[in-house]
Amino acid sequence: IGVLDIYGFENFEFNGFEQLLINYANESMQRHFNKHLFEVEQEIYANEGVDWAYIQFNDNRPCLELLEGGGAMVGILSTLDDAWGGSLGSPSEKDVKFVGQLHQAFGGTPKPKHPYFITPKFGSDKQFGIVHYAGEVRYTANGFVEKNVESLSNELKDLGGKSTIAIVRELFVPASSTSLEAAGRRIRSAIRGVSVASQFRSSLQLLVSDLEKTSPHFIRCIKPNSKKKANSIDSGDVLRQLRYAGMMETIRIRRQGYSVREEHEVFYNRFSVILNSKDRQKGIEFLVQDLSLRLGVSNADWQIGHTKIFLRKELADKLASLSMLRVKSASRVLHKFGRMVARNRGARMIIAWFRYRMHIIEKKRRGDATTLIAAVFRAIVPKRKLKIAVQSSIVLQSLARIVPAKEYLSKLRDPYGELCFSDLQRLLESIQAAVD
Repeated sequence: IGVLDIYGFENFEFNGFEQLLINYANESMQRHFNKHLFEVEQEIYANEGVDWAYIQFNDNRPCLELLEGGGAMVGILSTLDDAWGGSLGSPSEKDVKFVGQLHQAFGGTPKPKHPYFITPKFGSDKQFGIVHYAGEVRYTANGFVEKNVESLSNELKDLGGKSTIAIVRELFVPASSTSLEAAGRRIRSAIRGVSVASQFRSSLQLLVSDLEKTSPHFIRCIKPNSKKKANSIDSGDVLRQLRYAGMMETIRIRRQGYSVREEHEVFYNRFSVILNSKDRQKGIEFLVQDLSLRLGVSNADWQIGHTKIFLRKELADKLASLSMLRVKSASRVLHKFGRMVARNRGARMIIAWFRYRMHIIEKKRRGDATTLIAAVFRAIVPKRKLKIAVQSSIVLQSLARIVPAKEYLSKLRDPYGELCFSDLQRLLESIQAAVD
């Protein structure tokens, strides 16, 4: 496992020789990333049986050719190597000469000879611009030629590479191998040696060659803010990092292809609501054909894979809007139906309550009537018994009162009926004596 750590694209107020090499390295890494991403996309499309002839690979090779040269073109780095010799003058004058050669070879107004080269309107004697993948960068050639000169000769490098001290050999072996490889392509002075730009280009090409033999995995690190504060995001700084890290370019590459991929079942469940109820059982191919006719799109806008549907972002947005309109329309119908159901349910509840109330009232009335009838029925026998008892008591009372009444009447009729003859004789004598 190898780890390659690259800071990323650089664009400052003043960009010098170091920024040119750093951005050149990032441009090469971005092309490797774009190529790898496109190959991964191609593999996905091939596995799904999707025709990817509609997709164009966004290649930044013209920008790299502007920097390192290629074919019949002499690049900026080769022009920088040639700027040291051929004329006398100070390093500043050689920088001016170098920039002049660039404007003559690649620039021009109003349209430059190379689409990735920019000729500034002001300060063009020492300034030039390059359209990188992350944006335009204006470079100021102060000390370009001088910084590009290798201060150690090839003989001194070879001598250091043959040292008996191991650490010294390790320091000189990379430079020695780089200079030998570069010498095979371009003849250089044995005194001056190979330029810094040539060594950097050779080293970068070897790195890219090694990377192409590997299975790379990319990790993009984004700092939310430069103050190391929690819960704080500097949107401008984050956007700059995304642009300089190549994420915007990656998104653009993804958008050029079929950026939206969904499983057949998920896609069908999501967009089959657009079809009529009779057509929802005809499968995903009929759904795609019907939507194509409705939206007026061709096969270049989407493809049916073995397990997934591949769509372009614009078409996915249209489908999402169409599906949302259908859902909103259905929601209005359901809302209307729901209100009708609620009204009917409320009416049924009111009727049911009214019927229940009437049932309770009728039940209470019947219950009261039943209770009254039962009470009346239960009172008949006791009333009869009471009547008989009253009549019997009256008869008994009358019979009981007859005996003393008869005795009293008998006494009234014959007060002396109870006396015997002798008692009557004595009573008579006493009455006569009282009269006398």
